[in-house]
Amino acid sequence: ISTSAGINDFRGPNGVWTARAKGIAPPVSTVRNPEPTLTHMAFVELMKVGYLKFLVSQNCDGLHLKSGITTDKIAELHGNCYCEACAKCGRVYYREKRVPYYEHHTWLTGKQLQR
Repeated sequence: ISTSAGINDFRGPNGVWTARAKGIAPPVSTVRNPEPTLTHMAFVELMKVGYLKFLVSQNCDGLHLKSGITTDKIAELHGNCYCEACAKCGRVYYREKRVPYYEHHTWLTGKQLQR
């Protein structure tokens, strides 16, 4: 549902995995600050009126939370690219900018985490 916000998909005809399967470089999104789409906002409205109790999403772009869905009403199966967790205490922090991601690696930021 995020392609209309300018975010590339993974499995479509021009998706990341499709490109990799063809041996070509995946497309790079040029959108730096995507906004929730009408579909994201429709989910918010469905939740407000009680038709939707909980949302399960495979999207990791953070647009469901940005649209107004609260963290207790969503399961983000592939994570959220604006979220980082403290390896020491387990606290979760949502950031304004994308968090660097390196598969199977943790790192010390050298900074005091702030809520």
